Amino acid sequence: MTRASRYPRGIQDKLVLAFSALVAAIAVFVFIFFPARLERQTMRATTAKADVIRQMTAYSVATGLLFGDRAAVSEVLVGAAVQDVEFLIVWDSTGRLVAVHGTPPVPSAPPPGQPTAAISVDGRHYVTTTAVMSGQQRVGTLSVGLSLAPLHEDVASFRRIGALVGLLIFIVGLLLIFAISTFVTRPLKAVGVTVNRIAAGDLTLRATETSDVEVAQLVRAFNRMIDQLLGAQSELAAVNADLERRVDERTAALRAAVEEQRQARAALALSEADALRANALLEALIDVAPLAIVTTDASSLVTRWNHEAERMFGWTAAEVLGRPVPYLPPNEAAELSPSGAPAASAAGVEPTEVTRLRKDGTGVPALLGVGVLSNEGQAATGYIHVLTDLTGHKRLEEQLRQSQKMDAMGRLAGGIAHDFNNMLTVISSCTELMLMEQRSDEDRLLLGEVAGAAARAATLTRQLLIFTRQQVVQPRIVDLSVVVRGLEPILRRVLPENIAFSTRLDASGGSILADPSQLEQVLMNLVVNAGDAMKQGGTLRIETRHCDADEWNADGDTMPAGRVTVLVVEDAGTGIDDATLERIFEPFFTTKGVGKGTGLGLSTTYGIVTGLGGHIRVRSAPGQGATFTIGLPETRTAVPGAGDRDVSPAPVPPARSLGSILLVEDEPFVRRVMRRSLEVAGFEVTEADGGERALEILSERGDQLRAVVTDVMMPGMTGPVLAGVIRSRWPNLGVVFVSGYAESILEDDAALEGRRDFLQKPCTTAGLTAAITTVSAP
Repeated sequence: MTRASRYPRGIQDKLVLAFSALVAAIAVFVFIFFPARLERQTMRATTAKADVIRQMTAYSVATGLLFGDRAAVSEVLVGAAVQDVEFLIVWDSTGRLVAVHGTPPVPSAPPPGQPTAAISVDGRHYVTTTAVMSGQQRVGTLSVGLSLAPLHEDVASFRRIGALVGLLIFIVGLLLIFAISTFVTRPLKAVGVTVNRIAAGDLTLRATETSDVEVAQLVRAFNRMIDQLLGAQSELAAVNADLERRVDERTAALRAAVEEQRQARAALALSEADALRANALLEALIDVAPLAIVTTDASSLVTRWNHEAERMFGWTAAEVLGRPVPYLPPNEAAELSPSGAPAASAAGVEPTEVTRLRKDGTGVPALLGVGVLSNEGQAATGYIHVLTDLTGHKRLEEQLRQSQKMDAMGRLAGGIAHDFNNMLTVISSCTELMLMEQRSDEDRLLLGEVAGAAARAATLTRQLLIFTRQQVVQPRIVDLSVVVRGLEPILRRVLPENIAFSTRLDASGGSILADPSQLEQVLMNLVVNAGDAMKQGGTLRIETRHCDADEWNADGDTMPAGRVTVLVVEDAGTGIDDATLERIFEPFFTTKGVGKGTGLGLSTTYGIVTGLGGHIRVRSAPGQGATFTIGLPETRTAVPGAGDRDVSPAPVPPARSLGSILLVEDEPFVRRVMRRSLEVAGFEVTEADGGERALEILSERGDQLRAVVTDVMMPGMTGPVLAGVIRSRWPNLGVVFVSGYAESILEDDAALEGRRDFLQKPCTTAGLTAAITTVSAP
């Protein structure tokens, strides 16, 4: 920044700056002076008022203190508590508290010494204290406290008014300053515009004189200068024209000679440039090509080895130039010899998939194309080999095959789960209905065992589908230790017998918001990976504990404030090196052999943990096992106890009807048992074996129904499609979905996932009743 740019550059800038400073000073003075003056005046009035109240009250309570009449003293204090009096305190001559009126800060003892008057430490009260005299005898002490809140409010109000007045003065002053400065500098600006146009080359213009004497003198002097400049310019133009004519004559001959030389040199360099450009382009294309390009002479000695060939095979160009091709397997060593060359004609050979060797001896699949290099006489002078690395392509093919295999397994598991859940629905519903009837204690115990077995079977089905990632995400408040304990039997079964399994679960409780099936998937992925790493056996340890977020964040994470549930999975396997640790959570990255891993286990675990707002850490080294530590933020909502899972019989159904509902289910045995359960609960049930039949019934008596309970997947019209028709034609009719699939086949109604109108089979009568009540509530 130059020195001139730091200061006002014109008259208008100087005027605006000077007057702006003056106006700002006035505005600041108004804002500061008047509120301070009002505060002093108001404080003097408050002091005077306190003194009057103190004197009058001291005089009035003297008699009561003299005779020890507490009631009289209290009555006087009540009468003296006028507006703004916050408190009144009276002590007798011995320092004993006699009476208090109001809410004093500390009324325990009288202030010692002479009469005092001061503002309280918090600034909220003005406190004055004096001795109470009866004649020449001191009979007690009086303390009066006045509230300073009205004073503070008045001062604050006046400060706001002062700020507004000061701002108004500042704005009006700026407008006046701008108008005055514009009026003063307008003539000079007009002259400046004309002068700039003249300076741009239009010497025919002249500045116009104004009524201002000083400006008019400046304009006349400038116009005389322009007239003199115009005359001198005419003389200079004539001299310049003659000089240019002479220079043109001299240079014309020189240009002709130079042009002849230039044409000769251009013709000579044209062929050289074309050859250099073609060669440079070819060299650049070979070096940047994403293919390994190798050229050999007629004796199969390497003459060109590009950068991709260095990366693909490991040899540098300096190591292979002038030598035989190094990547040939021993059984193909004679393939590129002149006698055995496949390119006997200029057409070359078709690309062929081959296997070539890297410098470290490992094989690399490649697509090989061979072409012939020939001279002007069409004689072969060498060969060019173009190789495409197929390693990534092969890996993707294997991943695709593995993904298709997993998808097929998922579909199979989904179908099995659907049929199994339908059967469990029948078992659990029939058991529930039987428990509603009068039975012996032994029968009720046996039926309770059946219901518990059905519930455990449903859990096994859900755990089976963990591998297919088909579960509907239904977050709820859970205790991670309870989840680990419930999955422990399955985890023991997936581990080889030479691996010991131990758990250390914190039973102090800790609530996290998560889908239990996702937590089980995380556990299963970590345990399966640990088992694969412990070929020689050992101990696999699972631990749960709790800590504060500050303790967890000490290692660099950013967990929100609160408590954290920690899961630790520690194995005694082969360990993980640093290079693998950097890629361990990448999708499709695996260190297992071909066909032994999808590379999705840890990436899915990472996605689940981060989706729950948590963090995952890995500590490992080759030969020292691996420890996975997961931290999940806890919620303050309490975790339901084990007693919440009650398989006792449902309450006796109500005597009155709960309304009419339509049950849509394609499986007859499931439909029958669900109808019976709903009828026992108090509903009037109409059946339909599919969506088309359901619409026929709805057309006849849709306005009489309270809700529709429908299966999600049915032949023909699915549940979501049926729900869409119901919403458009009977918008007030609620719909409850039930499904035996764990996956969401709700492509037409994706928002259904996680809603309260969706029940997973097997479902209880109480659950159905609650869902129907929810969707049919006004």
